Amino acid sequence: MESGIKDFKLTSWGQLDEDSALGKDTKKDIAGWVQTYGGKVVVSESFPVGTLDFVPVLTKMKAAAPQVVYSTTSADAPTILKQANEIGFKTQWIFSNQMKPTLLAQQAGKLVEGVWQAVTFDPTWDRPSVKEFVAAMTAFKGPQALTSSEALGYDGPTRLFMAIEKANSLDKAKWVEALYQVDWDGPYMLGKYDSTGNARNAVTLMSIKLDGTYAAIKKLI
Repeated sequence: MESGIKDFKLTSWGQLDEDSALGKDTKKDIAGWVQTYGGKVVVSESFPVGTLDFVPVLTKMKAAAPQVVYSTTSADAPTILKQANEIGFKTQWIFSNQMKPTLLAQQAGKLVEGVWQAVTFDPTWDRPSVKEFVAAMTAFKGPQALTSSEALGYDGPTRLFMAIEKANSLDKAKWVEALYQVDWDGPYMLGKYDSTGNARNAVTLMSIKLDGTYAAIKKLI
């Protein structure tokens, strides 16, 4: 959010998410971040799970003319891009990185070019934990294993093993206590877990190219 507002002067934001608990929580969080960095949410729309016709909500959003629209949806992204294009709704789209850019490109075609994703694992990060993970996973499963899911799958258990060693006990309650004390910049998460059990992510803002590969815009923390 900070980079989009400060670096790219995208101060007018739209939100489009499923009418679900996750969608509502995400919209609340995004609105807070946008406001914090000096932007404004000018339109916020929701759609029922299973929606096929996005034209009504996209038409409302087009009228508000946001410079950028953030959405955590992944499976619906190709349909949204196609229908937005059909009604002439031009904006900077930011979608969840749960859908791989190659798959998004296959389904959305040329409309994928220039779409942004905030990627929570970037194999080009010049950090020891990332270099170690990239080398090990590439040797084990090849470059196709260098994904956010694989990085999270490595980071979580590694932190748990570090906590068990720190606790020096078979008491699981002590493991949990020690887990919050582990301070490690992994390939996916940075530093310690907070009180809610989350850690900061090392994020890179990416732009999707026509062939479904990424072009890095800016590394964020």
